[in-house]
Amino acid sequence: MRRYIWGALISCFLCAQAFGITLFPTVIELNTDHRAASQLVVTNNSTQALPLEANVRRLNFLSDGTFETSDLASEEMFVFPPAAMLAPGERQVFRIQWLGNRTLETSQSYFIRFSTVNIGQNNARIDKPIGLTTGINLQVHYNALLHIHSSSLKPDVKLHVDKQGKLRLTNSGSRFTYTSFIDRILSSKLFI
Repeated sequence: MRRYIWGALISCFLCAQAFGITLFPTVIELNTDHRAASQLVVTNNSTQALPLEANVRRLNFLSDGTFETSDLASEEMFVFPPAAMLAPGERQVFRIQWLGNRTLETSQSYFIRFSTVNIGQNNARIDKPIGLTTGINLQVHYNALLHIHSSSLKPDVKLHVDKQGKLRLTNSGSRFTYTSFIDRILSSKLFI
C-alpha cells in the first residue's frame, strides 16, 4: 500500500505545472561594422501559456569584476516585439536592432531580459491574484547576453600574480573578450 501512495505522490509532482523557456542563442555578438541586427528565439517549454515582456538592461562592469545593470539612457536598442503571449511549445522570434553609433569607443554589453507577466482573465495585468493565495507573487527574468563592438576595438588582457600566488586577470583594452580566448592571448605573452 505504501508503494502506491509514494507512486501517487511522485506522479503528482511529475504532472505539476512547470514554467520555463529556452533562449537561443544565450550570447549574441553584434559588430557594428558588419551587422547591427540579430534574432533571438524564445521557446515556451511550460505547460501553460506564458506572457513575456522584453526589455533591455545595460551592463556596467566595475573594476572589482562585478557588474551593475541600469535602464537605457537613450533609444540605442530596439527589441521587437516588445511583448508576446507564448502557448505551450510555441516559439517566438525576437528581432534585436542596434540603433546607436556605428563607431564605438569601447564595447558595450546588455541583458536582453524576458520577464513573466501576471495576467488575469480578459488578459488584464494583475498585481495581486484573486482567490486563495500564498501571498507570494513570483516574477521570473530570463536573460540573454548581448555584446556590441566594432572591428577597431581590441582586448588587452593581462595576468597579474601577487606574492601569495593569487592570479588576477584584467582587461584594459577597449573590447570585451571571452575566457575561452584568454589561453591563446596569454600563451602568446607568457614564456615558461
